[in-house]
Amino acid sequence: MSEPLPFPNKVLIASATRGVGAQVARRLRQLGVPSRALVRDPARAADLGDVEIVPGDAMRAEDCRTAAEGCDAVICTMGERKVPRDRPPVDGDGVINLADAALAAGARRFVLVSTLGAGESWNWLPFFVKWYFQALRLRPILAEKTRSDDHVRSLDLDWTILWPGGLTNRPMRAAPLLTVDGRAGGMTSRQAVADVAVRCLASANAIGRTIIVVDPLMRFMFSRGGAFDLDAGWQPWTENQAR
Repeated sequence: MSEPLPFPNKVLIASATRGVGAQVARRLRQLGVPSRALVRDPARAADLGDVEIVPGDAMRAEDCRTAAEGCDAVICTMGERKVPRDRPPVDGDGVINLADAALAAGARRFVLVSTLGAGESWNWLPFFVKWYFQALRLRPILAEKTRSDDHVRSLDLDWTILWPGGLTNRPMRAAPLLTVDGRAGGMTSRQAVADVAVRCLASANAIGRTIIVVDPLMRFMFSRGGAFDLDAGWQPWTENQAR
C-alpha cells in the first residue's frame, strides 16, 4: 500500500437519495468533502443535508454533462431493483452517459458500484444465487451492468468498479472483505459498500481495478487469490468526524 491521496474537491453522486448512494452522501459529509447529487426528484433529497442538488435524469446525456461540470470525481450508485416496463434499465445507458460526461468534464476519478453477477463473476456464482437472479427476472439488468462496466473500463478514466454481494441494511461493524483476484460471495451491507466507494477516492491502488466487496462474516466463502487492502484504511464511522 502507498500513502492515501487527498480527497477530491467536489464529488458527484449519482442516485444519492436511497440505498448505497445515501450512505455515500452521509460519509462524504462526515469527512467534510463537498458533494453534488444528480437526482430525478429533488423533493426526495431533502434529508441529504449539505449537498448541492442538480435535478436531472441520467438517461439524458445533457443532464449528466450539466451535473458533472465542475466536479473532479464521480461515485455512481445507480441501479434498478427490477426491470422497468416503460423504459430501459438505467444500469446500461444511464451509467454510460454519466461516464462519458465525467470524461468530458475532466472528472477523471470514477467509482462505479456494480454487482456480483456482472461480467465473468456470473460463471462462478453458486447455483442458488443464479436461480435467484433467474427467478426474479434480473438477468437483463446484469446484462446492462456488464455492458456499462465494460464501457467504463474502455474510457481514459481513473476508474474503479465495485462488485458487492447481496445488499442489506445492517450497520457496518468491521472492515469489509475485499478481493481483486479472488472469489467471494454472500451478503454486503450498503454502508460497507459506501465506505469502500469513498475510500477508493483516496486510494491510488484502487485505480483500474474491479473489487469484490462482502461483509467479513462471508470469509468462509472466500476462495482463490487474496484479500485486498485499500491505501485509505478502514475506520468506524462517526457522525461528527471532520475532514
